[in-house]
Amino acid sequence: MDRAEQIARELGALEKEIEALAAEFHQTYSEYLKSLGQVVRQGLILASYHLCTQGYPDRFLRLSLNSKQKLQQGIRQVASQAQPQLLAQLHPPGQPAQEKPKETKVEAFLPGLLNKPSENILGGANKVLPQEEKPPETITPMDLAQWQEKLEKAIASTLDTVSRQTNLLLKQGNILPNHQLPESIVEAAKSAASSSETLPAGPPNIINMLIEAEGSSKKEEGSAEYPASTSTGKRRMPIGIMEIHLRLSELEFADSTASSWRQKIRNLKSQLQTLGRKYQKKQREQSVALAEAAWRSTWFDE
Repeated sequence: MDRAEQIARELGALEKEIEALAAEFHQTYSEYLKSLGQVVRQGLILASYHLCTQGYPDRFLRLSLNSKQKLQQGIRQVASQAQPQLLAQLHPPGQPAQEKPKETKVEAFLPGLLNKPSENILGGANKVLPQEEKPPETITPMDLAQWQEKLEKAIASTLDTVSRQTNLLLKQGNILPNHQLPESIVEAAKSAASSSETLPAGPPNIINMLIEAEGSSKKEEGSAEYPASTSTGKRRMPIGIMEIHLRLSELEFADSTASSWRQKIRNLKSQLQTLGRKYQKKQREQSVALAEAAWRSTWFDE
């Protein structure tokens, strides 16, 4: 057996290890997302409870009994769909994710609240179209790393979507005030809060911000009470924002099961990095061996 054949065998053995690791990744994420979905449901309900009873109790008390019940029903429905939405993001490594219908409106998630039949949410029954079977492709460490990165982004996106749906419900129920700030500013503040490695003070999964915005007043600008901005001539008016903001670190911190699965994911990622370095080194060795063999096969002395 020449050197190129030996390296090919070693590469094949590494590819089998990567396939086994990919299967373990998929199984671990499946259990993790099941656990996370339950934590999201609980965290979403507790955060909504806090906003209605501690954040804006007077607004909640002004609602009629029927309005209170409908609001709570809507919150329960959004919370109960968190786990299916998270699991829907998961697909085996090496296989493309299935296209799913986009639901951008809260009405699509609350058929009971708005008296819409659930079977019409997506415009009819879902149809599964037959797909041609394709031979499985070899999964490389890079493929598996990209798969995990996309899945983590999909998880974060799902948490943002569920948060926005619940906040919109609370605004429509006149619990959260309409701050009239551009969504880009609010999202930038939320992103800054999410990127922080330390857990914020206050109740979990709730963001409490104070953002300065330009505004006008009937009182004279430039006074001590209404200081004016020298650049625009308009005073800076602080606007308080308290909304639900599901944060992955807080959700995992509150649940030992989800935290345990996250630790296992970290261990698998460490194994992937080790395998990736071995795979890359072996691919380099294979390229060199093949190039040397190709040189010898074409070289001749004149």
